[in-house]
Amino acid sequence: MRKGFGERPSRAALGLMIGVLLFLAWEIVTKTMAVVYETADPERALKWDPRHATALLELAQRLGILELAGKIPAQAHLEQARDLAERALRFDPLAPRALTYLGRIAEREGNARQAVALMELAGERALRDAIAQGWLVNHALSRGDFAGALPPLDAILRTQPEALDQALPLLAAFITDPRAAAPLVRLMGTDPPWRAQFLNAVASRIVDRAALGRFYADLQAGPHPPSQQELQPYLDRLVKDGLFKEAYAAWVETLPAGRRADPGTLYNGAFQYPLSGSEFDWKVVQSLGADVEIAGGAAAEARTLRIEFSGARVDFRNVNHLLALPPGTYRLTGEVEAEALQTERGLWWRVFCAGRPDLSLGQTELVAASMPWHAFTLSFAVPANVCQAQVLQLELPARVALEEVIAGVVSYRNLAIVALQTGVEATGERP
Repeated sequence: MRKGFGERPSRAALGLMIGVLLFLAWEIVTKTMAVVYETADPERALKWDPRHATALLELAQRLGILELAGKIPAQAHLEQARDLAERALRFDPLAPRALTYLGRIAEREGNARQAVALMELAGERALRDAIAQGWLVNHALSRGDFAGALPPLDAILRTQPEALDQALPLLAAFITDPRAAAPLVRLMGTDPPWRAQFLNAVASRIVDRAALGRFYADLQAGPHPPSQQELQPYLDRLVKDGLFKEAYAAWVETLPAGRRADPGTLYNGAFQYPLSGSEFDWKVVQSLGADVEIAGGAAAEARTLRIEFSGARVDFRNVNHLLALPPGTYRLTGEVEAEALQTERGLWWRVFCAGRPDLSLGQTELVAASMPWHAFTLSFAVPANVCQAQVLQLELPARVALEEVIAGVVSYRNLAIVALQTGVEATGERP
């Protein structure tokens, strides 16, 4: 008859079950102890588990097969290391570093072809094996194969982002070498995860500005042009070097087609777009005593710049915009409203040459007290040669400490700059 589920197992079956449990328990103990000692004491680990691949590879490494300089290991050591690595591979075909060690042994023995084959196989099977990937990078560079050096370098940076600092000098050299720049641009076109961090760091490190410009121009023409955020370090570099026109031209290319402003206009003059942080957008700084906000309206609609002053002393120069106007004459227009704006002098918009706040091109009339919305204008001239870029800045032009005390609210909207005449020898005097 068939036994029911409630019947007790026979002694033989019970003994077998206990035997299996004891075997599994012993396996767990041996594997665990081998892991505990695999790097600190690999020989002890192998006493617990003779098939432990990591311990075998640790012993192989201790025979000196990875050193790049110094005394070459004796042939006996190389043979012993090879045996350990082959055993590790036999016990665990996916054992990390086993192929790498075999490749280094072949290299030590002068078998270049076998070394390359083993290292390439190791690089394909273990993207996280920095030793194999680094070897492949060096091997490709030694042959002048710049394109071949980039995939293993990419593998290193994808799996170990912290290695970017060490890789930066090499990547910077790629930018300045005409033979290497094109492969790097192609790799950047695949949008690797470390791209933004790389672009953030490299713009300030390249001495050859022309090569850097070509690199960014090629990126711009590629399948993944730089975003505004990725381009920002390059723009910072150009502005710092006084190359405002080049910076403006590069920045315009990052804008959506509908936002690509003419050089004679004021970008985002109606505050209709979110502030991008670019030099050629509004820069707004918060400070004690002055609360600055852009209020009202939905995205892509005209909005209002509103500043509320608490009555404290404020050296207010907190809102400005970099311009890249060519020589000529221009008119700034806008609307302003003031609510109980208590100040000894008032606020104005001033235009001056970038880097030369003393070289003023003009300022609007001062605003104070209370007034309803009304239009204002300022005509100004941009001189040739001495004013490559300009700054439009909202200021409290205090001459003494008492004039820095201000309370109340002021609001602006619909700011714009239109060109009256360009390409002429402007004098810098107000027309």
